[in-house]
Amino acid sequence: FTMKRAFTLIELLLYMGISAIFLVVVSNVLYVLLDAHVESQNINSLELDSRFIAARSEYDATSLVASPNSYSLVGSDLYFSGTKLNSFDTQVTQFATQKISDKTVKINFTLVSGEDSRSYETVVGTR
Repeated sequence: FTMKRAFTLIELLLYMGISAIFLVVVSNVLYVLLDAHVESQNINSLELDSRFIAARSEYDATSLVASPNSYSLVGSDLYFSGTKLNSFDTQVTQFATQKISDKTVKINFTLVSGEDSRSYETVVGTR
């Protein structure tokens, strides 16, 4: 009579318990990393779009000062002369212009990406 080497039920349960704990820890770490990555992408999108909108408004300062309503908010997208100014992953929830002088306009806008939202203000003018 020879004994074969095999796992006992207690050893199998112990290994399964350790494996389950390991999987829970790893999945939580991956979830936190993925959540941080998504939030980082949202903030990056907000910053890039805000810089682009500010730069474009400076570029279009002459027409913006002449007609402060030349930018239009259609739904959650900002347009100027038929060109969409925000990217597909950001929404413009508020956009307002205020003429300060004959050569200066103040622009306020709010961008939303995912759960992140930021408000911006800039002043453009002509010389």
